[in-house]
Amino acid sequence: MSIQKKLSFALYYGFAWHLPTQPMIGWKFAYWIRRILVRNIFLECGSDVIIKHRAYFGTGAKVVLGDRSQLGHNSRIDNDTVIGCDVMMGPDAIIMSNSHEFSRLDIPMIAQGAAEGVRLSSKMMSGLVLVPSSCEVFAWVGVQSSDRGVS
Repeated sequence: MSIQKKLSFALYYGFAWHLPTQPMIGWKFAYWIRRILVRNIFLECGSDVIIKHRAYFGTGAKVVLGDRSQLGHNSRIDNDTVIGCDVMMGPDAIIMSNSHEFSRLDIPMIAQGAAEGVRLSSKMMSGLVLVPSSCEVFAWVGVQSSDRGVS
């Protein structure tokens, strides 16, 4: 890890992640400083991203964050999560990049091994679309999720 990345990492978790989120005083500065720091930490970071108060991403070394996307207040993503453009993550959201495989119904999930890799994209008009690379299932996450179904 380079000196610049180490310094950005230390400044993010030691200082910037404690700074306020809109509408609190100082939120514009907080968004600006967090944006600068994650550009030095993430594998790829798009333009006009918003990283809110206490967003956690581990080391961030493999995180890809697309243009105009947001990591919500107190959210958590795993180190190897890929988030496309125009994705908004709500407060306290947790995105784990590994889980149990669940493709076979005749075998318990715990016996099927691990499924890895999560990609988030904005393929719907609002809300989040989760696209686990292991099964390519699209799911609506947000208001009225039971009315949206899975395609």
